[in-house]
Amino acid sequence: MTHACATANVAILPTVFTLFFLIIQISLWYHGRSVATAAAHHALESARVLNGTSQEGDDAAHQFIDQVGGLDGFTVRAQRGADTVTVHVDADALSVVPGFQKHITVDLEAPVEQVQP
Repeated sequence: MTHACATANVAILPTVFTLFFLIIQISLWYHGRSVATAAAHHALESARVLNGTSQEGDDAAHQFIDQVGGLDGFTVRAQRGADTVTVHVDADALSVVPGFQKHITVDLEAPVEQVQP
């Protein structure tokens, strides 16, 4: 191995590793965003059905996130009013790059299911 080849490896390898871990980090953020959105949809559908409650929405989201994973330090808040249900999910994506912590926030709202005579 020549001196020029070793110098090229020293210059290129850190860049390749950085790009590799950056791609993994972006993939983990995207996966976490998808999990948070799906959990919010589960909470919304559980809370908006006839005779549904905010607690059922919270429980559905927590159960989904516990089964699927992909989030750190999440909170779920479902609120059911007379006409609408609002779900708010806060979480952090998993991180493999130190100092690269991405926050995820999902807000959904839908009407409460009502029976019309």
